[in-house]
Amino acid sequence: MRLAISEGDVLCIDWDERSLRLVVAGASRGGVKVRGAVCVPLTAPIDDAAALGEFLRRTMSEHRIRARRAFVSVPRQDALLNLLSLPAGTRDELAAMVHIQIAKDLPFAKDQTVIDFAVSPQIDNPTNLDVWVAAVRNSVIDFYRQVITSAGLRLERVSLRPYANLAALNAGVQQNGRTLLVDIGPSMTEIDLLREGRLAYSRSAAVSIPEGGELAQGAPAMDSLLVEINRTIAAYRSTDAGARIDRIILAGTASLDDSVVHAFHERFGAPTAILDVPAALKWRPGDESAAPYNAAIGLALTITAENLNYFNLLAPKEPEGERRERIRQVPYKAAGIIALLAAGAVAAYVPIYKAGARIAEVQRDIDKLNQDKAEREELSTFVGQVDGWKDKSALWIDHLSRISKVFPSTKKGYVAKTEFAESGEIKLTLIAKDEFLAGEIVKAVVGIEEKGKPLYSAKPIGAPSKSTDPAYPVLDHVNIQVLSMLPAAKTR
Repeated sequence: MRLAISEGDVLCIDWDERSLRLVVAGASRGGVKVRGAVCVPLTAPIDDAAALGEFLRRTMSEHRIRARRAFVSVPRQDALLNLLSLPAGTRDELAAMVHIQIAKDLPFAKDQTVIDFAVSPQIDNPTNLDVWVAAVRNSVIDFYRQVITSAGLRLERVSLRPYANLAALNAGVQQNGRTLLVDIGPSMTEIDLLREGRLAYSRSAAVSIPEGGELAQGAPAMDSLLVEINRTIAAYRSTDAGARIDRIILAGTASLDDSVVHAFHERFGAPTAILDVPAALKWRPGDESAAPYNAAIGLALTITAENLNYFNLLAPKEPEGERRERIRQVPYKAAGIIALLAAGAVAAYVPIYKAGARIAEVQRDIDKLNQDKAEREELSTFVGQVDGWKDKSALWIDHLSRISKVFPSTKKGYVAKTEFAESGEIKLTLIAKDEFLAGEIVKAVVGIEEKGKPLYSAKPIGAPSKSTDPAYPVLDHVNIQVLSMLPAAKTR
């Protein structure tokens, strides 16, 4: 396909282990216009930035793509994604609140992370904002930079794949009720749940699709996929009890046909369809399905989007006032420190010189007293840990007693391991008859109440795997959160 591209166009790039998808788009008077789309089998290793960039460069050359501005998106499994409810405020105020709140939830150091946020459109609460916050390791962003640089392109935006999917689904269509978008890839499936057109829940699941991408009803890949969708719906219902899925939209690079649509409709009882070209998009690639291009299309639709409503991990939204003040103060602080050091050195030189012998004697005494310093520090650390544990420990026996009363029959499985965290999390390792036990436990635990208020939230963790117990062949995990031990919500 030959594509006539101008320098102002944007190349939206998406890839997985088996294919590379490119969408060339530009802004026009009527919105965003797609000038061409290319999907080719991927022959380069996806963990080698130089090789992947060279493959991208060759593909662009073969298809005569001359756009040099590049947009990409980070997959769900590479990002920590949290939903916060924050008081309405300016961009600087929101950025400050986000950076304070998300620091409590990061599993790695903040200086190793890129943090950005996107504000969901508000429906009926002008005083509070729903804000999705994404945290991605610096190494992930650096990898995208290396790929795009190797391809000879200029990287302008690094978005988040769930938000790109959201943009593709919402374009020109009012998504009333709850919509489940299932983006099926070769090894990972992204599952996004929208409520009234806004992202309400998102997760990724490891589901291996056989070479060729075909999904036959009753095949292991299809069964695993349907189980993961069921787990996602159960996890979402822990925060929205009794929620009904109004429609399911399928997308991704797997082979999607009427049999796949029927399997989803039959399993979940919701109208199911394959992603179509958004009504608001001017699409020119011909009769190709839009399903493999969903993330790239979503990136294209954000060309003219409001900055607060999308992610750009390449230029994240930071507390600008604090950053400017920090930069402004650096020269003055450095000069002050240098002056103090110089004055101190001159003033101290003479008395130190005269009292050199006395200093040496005092140092010898200090060294003698510090012979058991390591033992004293170790004891002090141990005492501090004990005191901290006493201050933060939860009455786990009481919680386990409540939870055990609602557990399903032990005929269905048993708990092989229980882990506790100071944040109030209880992680259960289950050995079960089937993959549905985790969902039953989640439903039972979130129903525990005291004085009309729920005591716990719960969700499955990861995908089920095989256990070593032939009588109970499924190994699964459930995470339970003691709600009373969650950090207090930040108020303005």
